[in-house]
Amino acid sequence: MEASEMEEISSLKEKKKEFANDNSKSIESILSSTGFTFKGERIRKYRDRIIDWSEDKSNLNFTKKNFFKNCEKFGVVTTIFDPTIAVKRVSKLNNWCVVIVADKKTPTDYMDKLENLLTYDESGPFSTCGDDIKTKSTNKTNNSLENIFFFGIEEQLKWESKAGHLGAFFRKTPWNHFARKNLGYLFALINGAKVIFDFDDDNYIKLGPLKEPLNVFPFETNIKPNEIMIRNVSVPVLGSYIFNHHKLMRPLVNGTSYDGSTWARGFPLNFIMEDEITNGEILYHKDVKLGQNKQSIGVIQYLADGNPDVDAIHRLSKPLPMNFDFSSDARPILVPKHAYAPYNAQATIHTYNAFWATLLPITVPGRVSDIWRSYFSQCLFADSDLRVIFAPPKIMQCRVAHDYLGDFQAEQDLYSKSGKLLEYLSNWDMKTYNYTHPQFDIPHRMQQLWINLYEHGYIEKDDVFYMQEWIGTLLQFGYTFPKLKPKHRNVAVMGQFNFADNKNSIFTWVQKQREQFKEVLVAGSFPHKIESELVKNSIPFIQNEKVSQPGFIQPYENLAVALQRYKNSSSVESVMYLHDDFIVNLTEASQGTYPFPTNEIIGTTLAMTKLWLSYENPRKYIDMTNKSSTEIYIAKMTMYKIFTNGTISDIEKHRFFQNSNQFYADYLSKTKYTFYRKYLPNQIKLTSDPDAKIFLESDGSMIFPAFTQADFLFVPTKYADTFSLASKLHAKHGIWLEIAIPKIVDMIRQKHEGVRTRTLRLCTVWFRKRKYPFQMKDHCLGSKVVIGGLHPAKIDKNSNWNYSPITFDTYNGFDTLFDAMNEDPFTSA
Repeated sequence: MEASEMEEISSLKEKKKEFANDNSKSIESILSSTGFTFKGERIRKYRDRIIDWSEDKSNLNFTKKNFFKNCEKFGVVTTIFDPTIAVKRVSKLNNWCVVIVADKKTPTDYMDKLENLLTYDESGPFSTCGDDIKTKSTNKTNNSLENIFFFGIEEQLKWESKAGHLGAFFRKTPWNHFARKNLGYLFALINGAKVIFDFDDDNYIKLGPLKEPLNVFPFETNIKPNEIMIRNVSVPVLGSYIFNHHKLMRPLVNGTSYDGSTWARGFPLNFIMEDEITNGEILYHKDVKLGQNKQSIGVIQYLADGNPDVDAIHRLSKPLPMNFDFSSDARPILVPKHAYAPYNAQATIHTYNAFWATLLPITVPGRVSDIWRSYFSQCLFADSDLRVIFAPPKIMQCRVAHDYLGDFQAEQDLYSKSGKLLEYLSNWDMKTYNYTHPQFDIPHRMQQLWINLYEHGYIEKDDVFYMQEWIGTLLQFGYTFPKLKPKHRNVAVMGQFNFADNKNSIFTWVQKQREQFKEVLVAGSFPHKIESELVKNSIPFIQNEKVSQPGFIQPYENLAVALQRYKNSSSVESVMYLHDDFIVNLTEASQGTYPFPTNEIIGTTLAMTKLWLSYENPRKYIDMTNKSSTEIYIAKMTMYKIFTNGTISDIEKHRFFQNSNQFYADYLSKTKYTFYRKYLPNQIKLTSDPDAKIFLESDGSMIFPAFTQADFLFVPTKYADTFSLASKLHAKHGIWLEIAIPKIVDMIRQKHEGVRTRTLRLCTVWFRKRKYPFQMKDHCLGSKVVIGGLHPAKIDKNSNWNYSPITFDTYNGFDTLFDAMNEDPFTSA
């Protein structure tokens, strides 16, 4: 290392010490002169107040003022300019009210000018910004200001004197800052808002054929959320946690030339050339209910034509105008739950469940504030079942003249910090995981997140204080935060792919599992091109070089690797193995509790728990249900002993057989499970293997339990070493998965006392001609019996066994069945 480099590092360390001693300094003041790239590391500690919202019982005693007729849909805007047609169009939406938040530079005669503006009709075509106003309106009833509230400076100052968090929030909101808009959100909420349209006064709603503004929320708020349907939503499949929605919305530059290399303001610059991993691919479309358990929509952002919301670098380097597809084929896009995409405060719908997430930070420039808000919120959305949709452009942006270089300076945080911010947020978590803990809610998680963001240099301390007053105000006005439906943190999910050459199938599977689990990995014999895709998209994987018959032995080998990978983890306590064609009912697997119970081995065959072996030596079978059944009888009849000399007997040693052929013909053939015939010789070799001696019974035999369908297995990591040893022995002798798994589990029971096991009821359907997935849904989920797992449910026909024709010809089928099996995983919490 050069002496100059050592001096620079020493200097940076001194500056970090300076930071630790003086928390009042901003990250920029410390690092601006160093020339170092922003690392996103923790550079200071928060030492101020932390509020326990479960104990904060203060009351505002604030009387609501009925400024409006009964309004549930509000447009909110702040401005320092004269009124524009953009404001007029929002005010003309049927059953909408508008809140205009003034700042110190807002014209004092704003409402007079707006009233005059309302007296004119528009004569331009639907796509214009409405500047060509030529005639006075003859419709006097259409010129009313009754649904418009001007939240002027004098009124705002009155609110500063209010008691409790409300007054403190108003006092902390800076003047001459974009964040004055926060007061409008709060005003709308207090006055009964169920939906907020967050817009700028240079974003014009387009006009319809009758010159009426297009409805930005074409639903009635008195309809139950589960009855509001957003039709034909495109579902992209994405491996990366960074999503660039532009390409899928088909941008056209100068109205004619398609340009797939555009990006929205706030998109990380270090990813703008990574189209292959950030664009995603649309594989199917579906109707989305606004308030469905698994897909509550929190935010809908409309793209804008003309001069859309891109950053200064984009404006300085690419031509304008730019439009997006608004044809009959244009569809909204659902952002994957695990991914981040920047949405703005220029033409965005916020539903009631996401009102808490409208808060704009105050210690960053306005060009950064709404983007930071979107990223912070999406981090918390992931555990709140709130989703983001980007919608085709009902908006034309006629941007007020800006200095692009001035914008460039104001957007510095977006350029230098966005990439590290998203990396941090995608891995962020808080220590409290207990679903029933009083602090396991959005207010406490939001507080912890903003404190951590301060400590890592993304915002300043005043934003933490400001957020605390915001939460306090919402609570004191009786706002109901949505309940958390968090991802499981203490279980890793491993998907076994026998056919590992279809990227979209793998990515679809990973994306759906990421809706429920923090840790998701895939395993299989991946071709080089797929392995490269997994690496590029940061998807953890296990590469198994045994290409031949990958589903026969690989699953338990790969599960052993996964258990070893996580056995020393501070968070992951179990690994759940799923074949790619198995869909588990998480409510049943987790018993409806959070965090996921990790004290049992869980499988899918009745014999695994209804008939097991005692811990005594010599061991004998025991019926754990004290009931007689066909399954138990078959399990008893298919348990056997193999001795090191190759002799085989039934479990009670009533009958002995000298070789595997005789044993199968005289004893096991009634099971019609032909794999016994094939693998009995392998089990004989396993029994005589010196490395297996520790698993022999006192009479020198090895007991083999009944076979089990083995497309699913849940194993606590505390059994990782024993599982690995047992799986190596079985793999060494090439023993088939469904025969190996029961014995591997039994070996764990031999070496660990008190091992608990449990099964899920499996619905297996093998149609002999191709059927649609919905037939499987009706067959398996239509009965009164609770199903713990579905099999086989392959994602698409390209990943299909020749003799397993129940596949999903569309990815929509897999998505539908997956959601049907996991409607609400916390019903017992």
